[in-house]
Amino acid sequence: MYAWASKTGFYYKVTYSPNLKRLHVYNYGCNFKCSWCYYKLRPPIPDKRIPADKIIALIGKLHRQGKVKKVNFLGGEPTINPSLEKLVNHCKELGLTVKVITNGSNEMPAQIDEASVSIKLFNDELHLMHTGKPLKPVLANIVKMYRNGVKLDISTVYIPGLNDEDIAKIAEFIASIDPKIHFHIIGYVEVPGAPWRKPTNHEVINVVEKARKYLVKVTWSNVTAEQIKYNSIRLL
Repeated sequence: MYAWASKTGFYYKVTYSPNLKRLHVYNYGCNFKCSWCYYKLRPPIPDKRIPADKIIALIGKLHRQGKVKKVNFLGGEPTINPSLEKLVNHCKELGLTVKVITNGSNEMPAQIDEASVSIKLFNDELHLMHTGKPLKPVLANIVKMYRNGVKLDISTVYIPGLNDEDIAKIAEFIASIDPKIHFHIIGYVEVPGAPWRKPTNHEVINVVEKARKYLVKVTWSNVTAEQIKYNSIRLL
């Protein structure tokens, strides 16, 4: 359903944060099938098919008005949209900072400035089982982005009973690239049909302390579904 979003280059939502002068461009759909995905709680409704040219026009308008400094591409998974590179290149022509929020499974457009990558699991077999995609390309793309000068931050959803042992391994992997890369650990939010429970703050802090043995900056959050808020205005 809604396969148009990933195959034709359309997007379904664009929001704007005035205080940050930041635009957020949302792609619908994902190439992963994570059973714990937050979108199972609040599925995005692709009520619009927004073409890349319309987004380019909006970015140009905001740029002329001095209202945008940064554009974030997210989803879903933004790298499955064939229009991503076109939009990134346009942003860079205007001198804007570009960030992609991604699962890291695909290579990034060459001109991006920043990337936020979510590493789901650190076990090849489990990663393939729970996401439908292999782990190795994710790790390889992270290394490649770092070597290309992309500013990175990494996140992992901590799910008790699934990836308890993975957090320290992920931190050790990040440290092997650069121990100053920011690592954010997110407490799992329970979704219907999934067998796992939400971690306690104590449990999250415990894995955070393990990660801090390897990294300079490790942060965490453990909010409920009701506490998650987005302070942005929808423009398209």
